[in-house]
Amino acid sequence: MREAGRRLQADRQELRGLLEQPEPHLKVPTPLRAALAGHFRQSADLTLAYDAMAGACPDREATVADAFAARCIVHMPLPSTALA
Repeated sequence: MREAGRRLQADRQELRGLLEQPEPHLKVPTPLRAALAGHFRQSADLTLAYDAMAGACPDREATVADAFAARCIVHMPLPSTALA
């Protein structure tokens, strides 16, 4: 779980880095910008959750469900409320 959190955090930082240059020029609140904002919030929360899960049971191996969720979370759509 910690490794999943580290990868998620690294991906988040890389995406933030890519957005730094054009971001000041983006004025229109598009669905894509809303989705990116939702992703940044969600990935930060998930990183904390993964670390908490790993810290709560440091000797427990990740279950198949844990590993599947950690690999698939980046492909999950945001709730429609995040685009409103």
